[in-house]
Amino acid sequence: MKLAILGIGKIFDMIIPFYPSLNIEKTYLLSTVRSYEKAQELVERYGFAGVYTDYDKMLNEADIDSVYIALPNHLHYDYALKAIKAHKHVLCEKPITANEKEYQELEKLAHEAGVYFVEAMMIHYMPIIEKLKQSLKDIGKHQLAILNFTQYSSRYDAFLRGEILPAFDPQKCGGALYDINVYNLHLALYLFGIPDSYYYEPAIERGIDTHGVLTLNYPDGFKVICIGAKDCNGTSQSEIIGTKGMIHYAGPPGIMTNYTVETKEKLETITEKVDYTHRYEFDAFINMVNHHQDNRVAEMMCLSKNASIIMAECRYAKGIVFGNDGKEI
Repeated sequence: MKLAILGIGKIFDMIIPFYPSLNIEKTYLLSTVRSYEKAQELVERYGFAGVYTDYDKMLNEADIDSVYIALPNHLHYDYALKAIKAHKHVLCEKPITANEKEYQELEKLAHEAGVYFVEAMMIHYMPIIEKLKQSLKDIGKHQLAILNFTQYSSRYDAFLRGEILPAFDPQKCGGALYDINVYNLHLALYLFGIPDSYYYEPAIERGIDTHGVLTLNYPDGFKVICIGAKDCNGTSQSEIIGTKGMIHYAGPPGIMTNYTVETKEKLETITEKVDYTHRYEFDAFINMVNHHQDNRVAEMMCLSKNASIIMAECRYAKGIVFGNDGKEI
């Protein structure tokens, strides 16, 4: 793989510790003019192929077959669109798009261009996820799941002062549903499939949801309650409850490394050692591209499409409007 990394911010800092060990032949960086010196230092330090500040020029000139979009939410569509039109595979940070129209358009274009359009959603690629799916059989008929990810945002204090940064900006696809609860939703879709119905109850300040509860209704009364908050700190822990027992895990779903299965017959903790949580999505994407894993890509794209539809419909129903919603597609 020959990859361009778009953005050298916080997410880049998370991936760089393991990045040199990935099976990537060449790497280019895209930075702003303001961050060019930092990007050039990274190029020299890690032996990358080069740095650009002009995206169009990068797509035309750089020897790449794929791009990784690690930019603010509202930029995902535009940068993915250009990459797909240039016949590059795309790995895009969550949320993959601002609404379902954007997603459906990019999905169509990706199929026509013969490239992959994949969301960088950690939970789908963590080593423990398939074991968790198997353990669901041990707890009988599913009755209730409570998935909780609450994390006080480092940008919330600024929001309270009236300074609107992207994480809380409705013009830039911010808010708790798209930034935090998206992890819970993706896990629910992966484990349980598409719900029969859903609704969202948010706390809204200045047009954006700072916390909220997303309820997914499944057949036979099974409900999944997804709690996501950026305006308070809590103990992020979740339970899946069935007629014969329960599964419990602590921490955000995206970095799950262990869970406990409790039934009348047993109490068992399942653990899977991990090194860097973001590594697995990169390894998976590289394998998709290098080995032409069309079925795996189709599975992941279906999850992203359904998440996009559910999140968009839920916020529309509550009057949460993003700047990207009015874009002609």
